[in-house]
Amino acid sequence: MEVKGESRVAFPSEKIAGSDSRISFQTDDIIPSEPAKKPIRNVNITCKYDRKQMRVRLEVEEWMYDQLQELYDCQNGTEAPLEIDIDDILGIDEDDKKLILQDLLKEATHPVDEFITELLKKIQTLKKVPSTPSRVAMEMDL
Repeated sequence: MEVKGESRVAFPSEKIAGSDSRISFQTDDIIPSEPAKKPIRNVNITCKYDRKQMRVRLEVEEWMYDQLQELYDCQNGTEAPLEIDIDDILGIDEDDKKLILQDLLKEATHPVDEFITELLKKIQTLKKVPSTPSRVAMEMDL
């Protein structure tokens, strides 16, 4: 089929049917020289801790929150004037942990020795987590 001013070249893989011309490419004759590769993408994965570790942390933090409420006689929705960060405690030398906790809790209205002992037992199994999530850039075939 010709259009005014243009000439048309027919390729062997074309099929022209009547006045309605269509181009179809025959894939049976094409042999790939190499298999097609999947594109490589950079994927950022952020992981602080696994599900089990997260559950244990949550249990320790909830227990610690409740205990601080009791130590400071907080009632009717008021919160303790102190928050203790587990990661900060884990970053301290073993010998200094008890002394630092005693210093933090010096304004508590109830004795703190039992709380400190129990808290140190509970956090022994936890791992230190960086303050910012570590980003791992991985090249993955997707």
